[in-house]
Amino acid sequence: MAIVQDPRGLMYFANKDGVLEYDGVSWRLIPTTNRTGVYSLAVDPSGQVFVGAQGEIGYLAPDETGQLKFVSLKDRLEPACQQFSEVLGACSTSQGVYFYTRNFLFLFSSGRFTCWKASTTFHRSFSARDRFFIRQADLGLMEMKSGNLSLIPGGEKFAQNRVDVVLPFGADKF
Repeated sequence: MAIVQDPRGLMYFANKDGVLEYDGVSWRLIPTTNRTGVYSLAVDPSGQVFVGAQGEIGYLAPDETGQLKFVSLKDRLEPACQQFSEVLGACSTSQGVYFYTRNFLFLFSSGRFTCWKASTTFHRSFSARDRFFIRQADLGLMEMKSGNLSLIPGGEKFAQNRVDVVLPFGADKF
């Protein structure tokens, strides 16, 4: 389940039918292009709400009446990266917005995507102190550095063990 709040204070909830928007009084459903379930949400520093869904990836933008609607970004992915099921997670960083599926990791930045294919399968992603982490089954906990995924020190300990949360620790390190 994913829940985010935009800078205006509106709340957005991932839902099996799309994105639920709540303004404190009423609910509104924002369906995706393919009208499938939403699994992940992220808000970037500009306040843009990004959406990861079943076979779909995009963001919310106002239509001609000012109502938010889903705008697909899937056609901006390389054809080899367009075949995915659920977008299971989304994280906003200063590098852009990361989305992950079991087989792919995407970074949307400056209007374009970069795509990485998992050598095994991805499981859970995290952002802490503007650093991006993802667990890859049979490999461990990895960090994105200079466009490459690499094991963090001791990350191999998580090759077979789930990681359910990454939190900042201490004054400037964790």
